[in-house]
Amino acid sequence: FTTKALNQNNNQAIKSISKQDYLTAVSSNSIHYLYLKYWKLAPNTQKNRMLITASLTLLSIYILAPTLVTVFQSQEEKDRMFTSKRQDKFTTGLINTRNDCFANSSIQAFAAMPGLDVYLNDILKQHKLLDKLPTSSEAPKLPLHEALATIVQELQETITTQHYVSVWPFLQVIEKIFNSKISTNQNDAHELVQLILETLDNENTKLKKFVKQSNLNFVIPEMPFNGLLADQLTCLSCLNSSKPSFHPFAVLSLAVPQTSITSLEEMVKKNEVETINGYNCLRCKIKAILKVEKDQPTNSTAETQKLVAELKQKESNISINDDLPEDLDKFVKNYSYGGFKTENLQSTIVKKTLVVKPPRLLTVHLSRSMFTGTQVTRNSCR
Repeated sequence: FTTKALNQNNNQAIKSISKQDYLTAVSSNSIHYLYLKYWKLAPNTQKNRMLITASLTLLSIYILAPTLVTVFQSQEEKDRMFTSKRQDKFTTGLINTRNDCFANSSIQAFAAMPGLDVYLNDILKQHKLLDKLPTSSEAPKLPLHEALATIVQELQETITTQHYVSVWPFLQVIEKIFNSKISTNQNDAHELVQLILETLDNENTKLKKFVKQSNLNFVIPEMPFNGLLADQLTCLSCLNSSKPSFHPFAVLSLAVPQTSITSLEEMVKKNEVETINGYNCLRCKIKAILKVEKDQPTNSTAETQKLVAELKQKESNISINDDLPEDLDKFVKNYSYGGFKTENLQSTIVKKTLVVKPPRLLTVHLSRSMFTGTQVTRNSCR
């Protein structure tokens, strides 16, 4: 109806059409005309160019529109735009002014642990109380504890506008402690975390020692990152084991397997058991020496017979990696008879590693370095 009315230039019909209907009619005819001229009858190559041009134009508008809007905004409008009454909209960020990503990622990890907040609050509170006591000597300072608490608090505090801080005031405290400069080149996050944990542990230990020497009734909190590992070796040839060896740890290093994907639980389980080839088992060597000496005619020297007798007496109480007296150790290592030599006697062992005292805060280092024979590459296992 509207098209016919327009074509006939019927004034009466036009008068009866509303302004909105008129604009719709014109628009519809224009779109139809453009569709026929520039799209339906256009060759495929031209259609492709039109699609690409339109897509790039829309993408450019999408990317640049916020920036263009802020250019023409007043400072008051900008403040309103980047301010929120919601307490969960903004979080403090860490700016990367140089090659700071190694430190930023480490500090972000520390800031995400409520257990660290509890520890820092506790030990700094105890330290503040110690400073007020009349003691013969001043309590040792806790510069890294204080610096870590400061930057963690900055990252956790509630903000209503965009805000960022630099990690370098914290790193400068480390530089001052060790009287050296941290390189501005690429650094390793694992090494930094290890250094931070060792320094925190040293400060904690000094404070405990001061409290003990001063006979003060203070309980200094334990370092939440400290745990205890136990290793034990078992020889698959003689089925004897080593005595458990205990050693503290602050970072649990796990080798990432050369597979496409794995889980943290699988890596922890695999780390508990390791097979080692070419091991020099002391029990296997002593057992072989006693067998050779038993089977051969008694033509050994008096010194050899004396050493063999000592080995026979000690054998049942010796583990696979014990330390022998110097004369016995030299005898076992250099023993040979006929074609047999103890230095050639090797076996396969199983190493078991267990966490006997887990830390309250477990720090895991995923070792991704792989040596291909000519170069070191990164393991991209997910």
